[in-house]
Amino acid sequence: PAAGVMAASAIAAMSGAGQAISCDMGGTSFDVSDVKDQAPSRITRGELMGIWTALPRVDVESIGAGGGSIAWIDARQMLRVGPQSAGSEPGPVCYGKGGTQPTVTDALVVLNYIDARNFLGGDMQLDSEGAARSCAAIGAHLGLDAEAAAWGIREIALAEMTKAVRTRLAMRGLDPREHTLVSFGGCASLFTADIARAISAPRVIVPACASVLSALGAASMGMRRERVRSILKAMPIDSAELAKIGLELTGQAAADLSADGVVPADHTVTLEADLRFIRQSWELTIPLDGLPFDAEFAVRLRSCFEHEYALRYGAGSISLGTPVEIVALRAVGTSPADTIGLGGTSTGSSGALVEISPERHRLVRSGPEADTGIFVGIFDDAAILPSHSVRGPALIERWDTSIWVPEGARAYRDPGGSIILEVR
Repeated sequence: PAAGVMAASAIAAMSGAGQAISCDMGGTSFDVSDVKDQAPSRITRGELMGIWTALPRVDVESIGAGGGSIAWIDARQMLRVGPQSAGSEPGPVCYGKGGTQPTVTDALVVLNYIDARNFLGGDMQLDSEGAARSCAAIGAHLGLDAEAAAWGIREIALAEMTKAVRTRLAMRGLDPREHTLVSFGGCASLFTADIARAISAPRVIVPACASVLSALGAASMGMRRERVRSILKAMPIDSAELAKIGLELTGQAAADLSADGVVPADHTVTLEADLRFIRQSWELTIPLDGLPFDAEFAVRLRSCFEHEYALRYGAGSISLGTPVEIVALRAVGTSPADTIGLGGTSTGSSGALVEISPERHRLVRSGPEADTGIFVGIFDDAAILPSHSVRGPALIERWDTSIWVPEGARAYRDPGGSIILEVR
């Protein structure tokens, strides 16, 4: 998951999006993180797989909403989705490998968002009848037919993912109107346009390599080395003392990169400080770039801290006159990423766009009622050039994923190869 966020931040930078939300939906989970100034959000401690750790890492939150998430009826006779997953073995019912419980993927097949005859470019035929039977079986408990039950499964999964993104934005005091969603994982692009519309985000980026973006991120991202020193002193602090510590940490981080085989010309070392109000348990990390260690250092640092604190928790949460404590100073050494496999650099569309017509149409369920099907245009992803645009409602099909373009949205390919969805 962390590798996917790193790659998503690089994709966002290539497309000119400084602030982004990464949305990774695979078979078992929906993973969400945020990117600020083209750098992934990070944490220095917290729970990791049930273990409390001080391991610095990319901050990723996961919920059990993936293509293999199983639909079930709870004790109140209400439809639920996840966190249990059918995984890849046996997988969704439509895979024909022995699965019996309906999943999100089965629902998408029943609703015709996924073409059962053209899965993996036609290399794998899905069992649409089996998917319909499984959805009908769970729908029988609720008085619903197969398509109505499938619509409910999709809507519940969509609501859970939208809630996860909204919560992430709210916890960090982020404005969704200033963020682009980066959609990756095999199933995400069938949901992210609707998520963007629900939270008022203006754009979605679907990379050309969306289904394997996490793997590419793991293979292409650069080195990162951290050196940290505990300070635990109330401000104001002697800036000369802090500058001395910063110089030592910078040298140590640079030495770590050299030991990893990174040539000094490729070193980038930055300083950051962890600050908090006295007696608080959690701190905020403030970059020290552009803050010289001079007589005004403490004043500027406190101002930066209070600004970030107000963004995160609201200006009314700041108690005037409360002392601020520097918890730690950190040097972060990085080497450049090799982003060749992620696509070329782009800052948007390539000029005037020509709207193209679909190759064919398919009936897709668009609501809970039986008469809410709509014919949507079906486009082959390979046929969409950077000069083309696609109007929703439409589906753009790749061999490894499909992209849902809702009504009122527009899709086009940027010169880097990504599909951009403009959502209104």
